[in-house]
Parts: sequence; structure tokens; C-alpha cells
Amino acid sequence: MVSWLRSWAAWLDLNTTTGPLQQGAFLTGQNWARVAASAGLWVLVPLGLGLIRLLKEEVK
Repeated sequence: MVSWLRSWAAWLDLNTTTGPLQQGAFLTGQNWARVAASAGLWVLVPLGLGLIRLLKEEVK
């Protein structure tokens, strides 16, 4: 992996951020922030964009 991408992956990749949850480890505040950031990117952003698209278009 590219070195600069590794630092971004620690915050934006769901597999990386939820890894400690899957292993049953105790999450620190920074770990919870990483989970929230990645979930926000991959769940909330597409949901918001889809809602905007739905509200602007006529439902056929």
C-alpha cells in the first residue's frame, strides 16, 4: 500500500476501523472517532446524496 494512503485508510476504510470491534478489543476514543468517520463517509454521505437526488427528481 502507498505510504500516504495508509494514513488515510486508518480513518476511512471500514475494514480497518472496525477491525478492533471484530476482534473483541476495547475501543478507545480515537478508535470510536475512526469508526464514526468511516461510517459517515460510506453510509451517511451516500444516503444524503440519494435523498437530495430523490427530492429533486420526480418519482416515476
